[in-house]
Amino acid sequence: MTRTQTVVRPRIAAAFAVALLLLTTVLTFGVAGRVDAAPAAQLPVGSWVLESNPAITLDVAPDGHVSGSGGLNRYATTMVVNADGTVDFAPFMTTLMGGPNDVMAAEHAFLMFLEGVVQADVAGATLTLTTGDGVSQVFVAA
Repeated sequence: MTRTQTVVRPRIAAAFAVALLLLTTVLTFGVAGRVDAAPAAQLPVGSWVLESNPAITLDVAPDGHVSGSGGLNRYATTMVVNADGTVDFAPFMTTLMGGPNDVMAAEHAFLMFLEGVVQADVAGATLTLTTGDGVSQVFVAA
């Protein structure tokens, strides 16, 4: 094996790994949201801020993609409105920055809440998300 072959193979392997990671990300977050997303009229499209903690945001795009800030980290997912009017969120992708314990705890509680949301109701400039256990949080239009 020549020295050139030794150097080239790790570079090709690294490029292949990066390409595979990008393809996996696109298939997970790009296609999944587009296939299952409900029409825009059923989604709470817009930018929202948690009434009790304005550092927590929720941005809903017309195609069902959801992103925002948990107060410290960014998150992304997709939202689907089912035929019966309930909503589901796909698994979340988040950044992993550390910060003050109280901010991290509030962010964790919010993301756990969001995983349990089954209902989204818009009334004027407010969005109320409710879990299957009946716990609600109110957002205001940003």
